[in-house]
Amino acid sequence: MTEPDPVHQRFLLKLDGSDYPVFLVARMFRLQGRYVTLPPIHRAPTRAQAHLYSDDGDLRTLHNGEERTYSVKGISYTFVGDPTVKGGWPFHDILVDTVTGVDELGDKTHAYITVSADFSTICVVEASSRPRWKKRWIDTDEGKKHNYFADLADGRWFALPTPAPSPDPAS
Repeated sequence: MTEPDPVHQRFLLKLDGSDYPVFLVARMFRLQGRYVTLPPIHRAPTRAQAHLYSDDGDLRTLHNGEERTYSVKGISYTFVGDPTVKGGWPFHDILVDTVTGVDELGDKTHAYITVSADFSTICVVEASSRPRWKKRWIDTDEGKKHNYFADLADGRWFALPTPAPSPDPAS
């Protein structure tokens, strides 16, 4: 029996942890009166098979008859808004996604949404700004990754409505 690939196992843990940010963004769109669809999640059994399991975005909305696809990423940093406010965006540019992830989705994605670690704020980068994006390699716990980065001017920051705690079913 072969040992599990630690890099793939970390990826699967991150995939499992991506549900809550996606659900919060879906809820935000629902509160705005949009219909929301969440596509199924398919987990590759091995890193070698991962390319066969790429998705078509994290959620889709229907608003005024137009379908839009969004990619949603939670990050481990907390931010409260745009870079001009204290505690705002902590970087000099915005990580959009991996080059492979963006290129595989092509023109299907309307925007890329980053969710703050405390789930209070989102940063939205519309795909229409892609001609201005820059590519850069970064080191991650899954190895080196080639990523797209957007200028700060291409980000828009919004408060993310968080749900009230669920009522106690025992009461």
